[in-house]
Amino acid sequence: MDLDGEEHPKKAVFFFLNPSLTVVGYNAALQGGIINQPRNVSKNDYHIATDSISRLIGKVQFGIKYEGKKIAASLSQVIQTAEFATVKHHEYGNISVSFRM
Repeated sequence: MDLDGEEHPKKAVFFFLNPSLTVVGYNAALQGGIINQPRNVSKNDYHIATDSISRLIGKVQFGIKYEGKKIAASLSQVIQTAEFATVKHHEYGNISVSFRM
């Protein structure tokens, strides 16, 4: 029973899909900070040209989650479009396990 007084099933399995779209106005990590513009930094610093930055970043996360009375586990995968012109999209995953005490 939870705080609302409702009983929940002892076990549950969920499939999830979470798409998102990010609009990028300025990316200080790739373009340099507002103060540290490329003309003000050393020759060892690397910055991406403004016209190479992708202004729309698409991302989708999907996976499966199991919830039991004492344990929960999830497995997810994320696919994201490239952040600038000279790279490809990238993917990464996550496995998590949690225990209730």
